[in-house]
Amino acid sequence: MTARKTTPHSHKHFYQNTDEIQINSVLSLRPLIAYIQKSIREKCPQSDYAKNLIKNIKKTPKLLEPIQDLSLLEDYHEVMDELMSFVFPPIFWKRDYLAAILPFETRAFYSTPKFRELFLDENEFVTTFSPLSLEKRNLIKKLHAFLIIGKKFYGIDFDMGFSKIVPFTNPKTGFLSYFDIKTDIRFISVIPRKKVSPLSEKTKIHLRQNADNLKIWQEIIPLENFEFQGFNLLSVVDITDEQLISSMRQTLIEADSITTYHGFLDLQEKLRAYLRLKDVVLGIAAIDNGRVILLNHGDNPQERNLFAECSHLPVDTYLGTVYYKAVKEKREIIIEDLREYQEPTDFENRLLEKGVRNMYVTPLIYKKEIIGTMQIASPNPGDIYPLNAFKLRHIIPLFGIAAKKSLDDINRRIQNIIQEKYTAIHPAVAWKFKEAAISYMNQSSEDATELKPIVFSEVYPLYAMSDIRGSSERRNRAIQQDLTTQLNMAKKILEESYKIHSLPHTDHLLYKLEKTLSNLQSEIHTGDEATTLDLLKFEIDPTLQKLQSFCSEIEPLVKSYQEALDPEHGVIYQKRKEYDQDITKINKTLSDFIEEEEEKAQSICPHYFERNATDGVDFNIYIGASLVEGGRYDSMFLKNMRLWQLKTLCGLARISEDLKSRLSEPLELTHLTLVQNIPLTIQYRLEDKQFVVNGSYNIRYEILKKRIDKAKIKGKDERVTQPGKIAIVYSQPKEAVEYREYIEYLIARKFLQKDIEELELEDLQGVKGLCAIRVIPVL
Repeated sequence: MTARKTTPHSHKHFYQNTDEIQINSVLSLRPLIAYIQKSIREKCPQSDYAKNLIKNIKKTPKLLEPIQDLSLLEDYHEVMDELMSFVFPPIFWKRDYLAAILPFETRAFYSTPKFRELFLDENEFVTTFSPLSLEKRNLIKKLHAFLIIGKKFYGIDFDMGFSKIVPFTNPKTGFLSYFDIKTDIRFISVIPRKKVSPLSEKTKIHLRQNADNLKIWQEIIPLENFEFQGFNLLSVVDITDEQLISSMRQTLIEADSITTYHGFLDLQEKLRAYLRLKDVVLGIAAIDNGRVILLNHGDNPQERNLFAECSHLPVDTYLGTVYYKAVKEKREIIIEDLREYQEPTDFENRLLEKGVRNMYVTPLIYKKEIIGTMQIASPNPGDIYPLNAFKLRHIIPLFGIAAKKSLDDINRRIQNIIQEKYTAIHPAVAWKFKEAAISYMNQSSEDATELKPIVFSEVYPLYAMSDIRGSSERRNRAIQQDLTTQLNMAKKILEESYKIHSLPHTDHLLYKLEKTLSNLQSEIHTGDEATTLDLLKFEIDPTLQKLQSFCSEIEPLVKSYQEALDPEHGVIYQKRKEYDQDITKINKTLSDFIEEEEEKAQSICPHYFERNATDGVDFNIYIGASLVEGGRYDSMFLKNMRLWQLKTLCGLARISEDLKSRLSEPLELTHLTLVQNIPLTIQYRLEDKQFVVNGSYNIRYEILKKRIDKAKIKGKDERVTQPGKIAIVYSQPKEAVEYREYIEYLIARKFLQKDIEELELEDLQGVKGLCAIRVIPVL
């Protein structure tokens, strides 16, 4: 162990401050010698060695005096080595960062090799690794001097509250490190130059309240009245790993830490420092509903667009790759040299072409669910190997949490666009809307006005309906009955009033009322309901209110009349209410059954489904390869769905028959399905928030859906739809062949009766050549 060579310098040059407030300090070994003498008295294990050392020191009296010229230390370097061994343990000489520093200066006169290498310049000064300015450092240094004096002579013990953990970039490696700086002042003595007088409690409180004000300190405890003799012992502890883990944790909990350019680069630099590998490149991907989303990649994150098309690929795209294996086997995988990898896919070969030689891949897990992968790649074989990869296990869970948070944020943004630009969508096609939302997010702010059209081509439509036969007549009859009841009640009141007070206006109103009644009893026409309600609301009801004010005899009749009115509608609403309740009961019962069956049907093949309920229910299904994410589709799916639809209609017929007994008045339902073997194209129309068909031929299909239930059998005045029967309407012979097979199967399985009707239909406007098969479900 040898002391460093130093350059002579004067006390004045190094210890005088240019500020008004000065620290008087000088290097002295006396505090250390006193410490050694104390260890002798306490009979420490090194007592014998210490006794010999003290004898040698006494032979060099110059070392016992304040040392103005540091070259003196070089003259007695052997004694200095022995002396400093009490504070620089030889066993830690090559390992620790230690230095003896001139009091309140940055000049080191003794230091370990590692300290010299990192923190000393060529003149033995500590290179600043403090983030504070020179002015701030000078302030802290002088405050520290005042606090030492205050504690020793005045009983003042204030905490400076200054963090001594500092970042430091190693000039040789370029890696960011963190060090905990510890200053030991045991070897500093404070010598008063004047008599020390005690301070009052009031003065101490004043100092505490102004603890950062040097002028107040100087006024109360003049610094020039004291001299500091001895040296500071500076120790620096490397806490890089702990601080980097803490720093990465803090970064990862911040918003967009993974998905932003600067956030990801900062994260990658900290990871490089943590691993001490300057060339590694970080990559993070999330897995969402069977798709891989590349959240960010450190090779060139500024050009990386989170929502780029290539960043959202099906998981199967990575089949057989190291990523797929890591996820499937739920373990980390290390490839020390990709060139020697025995099972490369095209994906690994492309990485090799880009210069990747060394790889580390691990699944990211959140609440026991794999939500993504983390990749570290390097152009240097063997950079990541099992031992240093072990360090990563401390931080992998943090990346899992951050990936989940980023994924949730992405999905929220996507859902916001879908809700704003579209509307509630069917789950089977939600992926397509998500793609459009991602594409929209990917546009620049100038172009982000156009949404990518949602189009599905080559899809097969399946349409079916269960319609309430005669619902309009039933509703008209209910209206007629309610209005007639209310008019007759009003007529009775007017007649009674006219008997008592023969007012011409009352008689005139009776005339209008009787005329309206006569019209209603014969037949109700369009507009009759509105006209009658206006008569009641604006003429009859106000007149009844006025008549009872001077004709008390009719008050009970008017009260009964008013109590009979529906509180919500303000009219007699009994029959219409019964009708509404019946329609609601039918629609809900049928809809619930369809929804339950539809849930099962989705397991056959993903498809688009929509249901409408008015006077009965109808439901549209579109099925085809373009509707399935990834395009996995087979023609068998269409056959399955057609058979499912036919079985569902059989179930609806049975349910509607059972419902009759639970209605206020029996209602009959008819059932129909429309067959089309020619695929069509549908597109989501933003204005209407729904899918519409494209092309003239496709529009013909939509028109046909609206008119088909009114179609009649050729040569007969009979609709193709009849209560208790299912009509299968088609236009091509091969469609009939396919459905006859289904019918034969359903007859065998007791869904249908054996009676089958083969029918030709009258031409509809713009539609010719329609035929139908009519069957009877087993009820």
